[in-house]
Amino acid sequence: MKTRAPFRLIAVGLTFLAGTFSLPPAPQDSYPESEKGLKQLIENLLRHVKASDKEGFDAAVQGLILPDPAGWFAATFPPEHGEHMVEDYEKLKGSLACDLYNDFGVMVREKWGLAEVYKFEESCGLSVSTTQYPVLAARRTKAPFYSVVFQSGGQGRTLWFFAHVDGGFRFLGPIQLRGLAVASARKDKTAEVEPDSPPRKVRIEGKVTPASLVYREGPVYPERARNAGLQGMVKLKAIGRDGKLKDIEVTSGHCWLVEAALEAVGKWRYKPTLLNGEAIEVVTTIDVAFTFSS
Repeated sequence: MKTRAPFRLIAVGLTFLAGTFSLPPAPQDSYPESEKGLKQLIENLLRHVKASDKEGFDAAVQGLILPDPAGWFAATFPPEHGEHMVEDYEKLKGSLACDLYNDFGVMVREKWGLAEVYKFEESCGLSVSTTQYPVLAARRTKAPFYSVVFQSGGQGRTLWFFAHVDGGFRFLGPIQLRGLAVASARKDKTAEVEPDSPPRKVRIEGKVTPASLVYREGPVYPERARNAGLQGMVKLKAIGRDGKLKDIEVTSGHCWLVEAALEAVGKWRYKPTLLNGEAIEVVTTIDVAFTFSS
C-alpha cells in the first residue's frame, strides 16, 4: 500500500495541471469517417473544455473549418442554394471557436451527455428532423451528413451538420435554404437590365387583387407515418401564376409527410393575383397539417 501512494499523488498532480497546460489536438485524419469517428472527435473537444484548455480547443476547432467553402457548397448544392450558404458559412466560421467553446461549456456545466451520432446518407428517415430534411433533400450528391445529439433529463440538443471533407470532419452549422427568395431577386434584377425580356415577377405596386384558393385537395395521410404516430406540419414555398403553383420548395416538414403534401398541393388552384388587371407571379407560403383527424 505504501508503494502506491506516490503514484496516487502523481495522478492527482497531473489532474490538477491539466487545467493549466494545453492538450495537443489530435490530427483530423485520426478520426475515421464514421459515427464512431465523429463521436471520438466530439469527446476530445469536451475534454479540452473540461480541462479549461481554450487554446487546445481553438486549435482543434480550426480543423473543423471547410478548406474551400465556395467550392464545396457549389459541388454539393444547386446554385440557388449554394451561393447564399457560402455567405452564411463565412459569417459562421469567424466566431466558430468561441461559439462552440461557450456551447460546450454550458453542456459540461449542466451535465449534458453525448447521446448519439447520426449519419444521414439518404434524405429521408425516421431520425431526420423537419428542418434537416429540406437540406438533405437539396444535396446534389449522397455525401453523408452527420449530426450530434446531447441529452440531459429526457431533453435533447442537436448539433448539425458535419461532413467528412478532405480527410477530416468539418462543421457546416445549421444550414438553411433560401432558394426561391434568392432566385426571385436575381430574376427580377435580370428583368430590369434586359427590357426586351418580359419579367417573370413584378414588384407589387398599384391596385392589387389578392389571390384566393378556389380548389383545395387534402393530403392522403401516409400509412407508415400514421402507424408510427407521426403528426406535424409541412411548410412549402411556391411561385404562383395563372392559378397554378410551380417551383414548389419544401422549407420544413418530416420527410414521411412531404411527398403526400406535395402531391396534394400540386393539384390546388388559385384565383390569380392581379396587378392593374393583369396576372402576376407571386411567391406564396403554404402550410399543410397532418393530424390523426386528417
